[in-house]
Amino acid sequence: MLTLSPSVFPQKGFYLGEENMAQDNLEQQVRNQCADWFGREAETWKHIQTFRIEHALPRQEPPTVNPYVAPEPISKNLRIIGEHQSLPGIQWALLSGRMAAEAIIADG
Repeated sequence: MLTLSPSVFPQKGFYLGEENMAQDNLEQQVRNQCADWFGREAETWKHIQTFRIEHALPRQEPPTVNPYVAPEPISKNLRIIGEHQSLPGIQWALLSGRMAAEAIIADG
């Protein structure tokens, strides 16, 4: 579970950031997901604020790079990782890290 700094987020509850402003029932969707993750306690959480994030991810217009091809290493055990070299999104950041680790292990 995420621990938030009381000086930044003084109220207990949940904050919601979303990119798609067209989803009218977004708060209920988040409530349902939190209840699935954290149990019935989440049903008592207070919605504190929703942040509308219009450009959370950059545009992904073709042609895009192949996220399954790792960039060349800087040196034998030094690689730059992250989705900034690939498609934006957490799954591509994680894949980038995994491919770098596997390459370092394979190189010995």
